[in-house]
Amino acid sequence: FAFALPSFSQAQNKKQIFSLETEYLAKGLKNNGWGIGFSYERELFHGMAVKGGLSHMTMWMKNPSLILTSVEVTGDILYYPFLRGLDWLYFGGQCKTGFFMYDGSSISEENNQDCVISLCPLIGWKQSFVDIVMVDVFSGYRFVVNPHDQKGIIKDRVKNTFEYGIKMKVSLGKLLRLLKK
Repeated sequence: FAFALPSFSQAQNKKQIFSLETEYLAKGLKNNGWGIGFSYERELFHGMAVKGGLSHMTMWMKNPSLILTSVEVTGDILYYPFLRGLDWLYFGGQCKTGFFMYDGSSISEENNQDCVISLCPLIGWKQSFVDIVMVDVFSGYRFVVNPHDQKGIIKDRVKNTFEYGIKMKVSLGKLLRLLKK
């Protein structure tokens, strides 16, 4: 889930979306931790947009017993063929770099950090509902660029994989204005 700050009211006004990405909080809570992420998408010109993101998670993993901290930076280039701003069908690509640090009694000094770089072609659909909520359904295939560089616990978990999901973005500004009425 993601909570967005901008207005989604009219397609021609959809030039940027600033989001609080709660999927990192959910992943962190699922693994006895916490997380937070932000993304910013901006239309460069009619039909083309760029999106950047930054996230942080800390998790206390049970097997093996360790603390995993990650910071991820993402960059997307997206094309909207229906030319409705940042809405409806989109195609694009994503580059993600994840920095991982481990802390635990079973982790040696030389195996306490990793970096994973991946590329992912994307397809998705964004749809606004009730002028406050936007749903983003997406899928893609993640290709790991540096699979042989990992040395810590991530080494067994790094692989090319199909990814999909649903993100919900809520216009906090419009929600607050609606509640004031």
